[in-house]
Amino acid sequence: MAAGPVGLSKESESGWSVARHALGAAVLDVAARVGQASGVPQLLSRVKDRLEAPSEREQALVHLAKQVDSLTVPQRAQLLTALESADAGKAGAAAAQQVLLATHGRDLTALKNQVDAGADLQTLEKLVFEVLSPEQRSSVLAHFAREAVPTGEVKLLSDIDDTIYASVNDPRFRKGTEYPGVRAFYRALDQGPRGAPEGDLVFLTARPEREASPTFAQLSKLGFAGSSVMTGGLATYLRRMLVPFDRERWAYGGMGAQKVKNFERHQALFPEYRYAFVGDNGQGDVLAGRGMAATRPDRIAGVFIHQVAPRTDAQDDGITYFQTYVGAARAALAQGLISPQGAATVAQDVLGSLDSLAFGSPEAEAGFRAQVAADVQALDAQLSATASPSARP
Repeated sequence: MAAGPVGLSKESESGWSVARHALGAAVLDVAARVGQASGVPQLLSRVKDRLEAPSEREQALVHLAKQVDSLTVPQRAQLLTALESADAGKAGAAAAQQVLLATHGRDLTALKNQVDAGADLQTLEKLVFEVLSPEQRSSVLAHFAREAVPTGEVKLLSDIDDTIYASVNDPRFRKGTEYPGVRAFYRALDQGPRGAPEGDLVFLTARPEREASPTFAQLSKLGFAGSSVMTGGLATYLRRMLVPFDRERWAYGGMGAQKVKNFERHQALFPEYRYAFVGDNGQGDVLAGRGMAATRPDRIAGVFIHQVAPRTDAQDDGITYFQTYVGAARAALAQGLISPQGAATVAQDVLGSLDSLAFGSPEAEAGFRAQVAADVQALDAQLSATASPSARP
């Protein structure tokens, strides 16, 4: 076979050439049956589907990793994901390390983000901390630190329950009600003050891996399809089950500690970013935010806590507490984390959603509307104060 299948893009032709050279007759036979294959990603899929013996699939992936210098960044990401899901043992781990160490600078940032994307548990964190050996992990993390080119952007870490929608501790709304403005606020944080591309949202949850599928489905329904999720462990899950038995401090402390651990791992993978954390004061997120700020103060750009329960302390911990996402946007604007237009969009979204919300009671509705009005008035004053003279009426 002198050439790859017809209809390939220039990028795909390069990938096909590498694959044809590296994978041998068995994979070529697979590709020959695919009349309109389009390069390495589809080829990897066919390797998985058509080579019945797992050892053959793993060997094909390892061989392809040896040709890493000829692969594009998207092809490298596809290969790493395939290696992670193949459970290829020591050879697969060495191949993944080879791909990561052969990628540099902004290409490395793009590669890591592409591996981390997607509504599944095949994440960069799993690859580095569970597939690689301790020695390989140390080498890769040192490489990440050396090659980091600051992006000026913020990775957004978010809780789910009582942060995205009313769930456990917020009587103002019926359970399951999405908070008005939350998506607009996350979009504004993701884009930052200069309108960066979106894709830096990661959810942190105490839910164990076995609850991953319904969690992804729920997030997709709420408009967060494709976001990465870092789960908790079984011990954290068991702690959560003890909350009704007056073990809140012990349970919530463990849940907060798990989120700090997840943050520590994630920031080691992405040293070119700073972080913002959004949670609530119902289930350990205050402890998590304080722990993140204490652990790596140089990496935390802001901690935003949705106040769904009365505060039990008056500690000045540098955390932003808010009751509406207009208030959160006002604080983020003051900290230089979002643009004026982003903050205004959050306010517009909240105001446009008020009449469709499912409140827990008439009193809760009146209180929330009053808080929104106060936050909008404060944001309007802030926007007016920061506008240029020519932009003022």
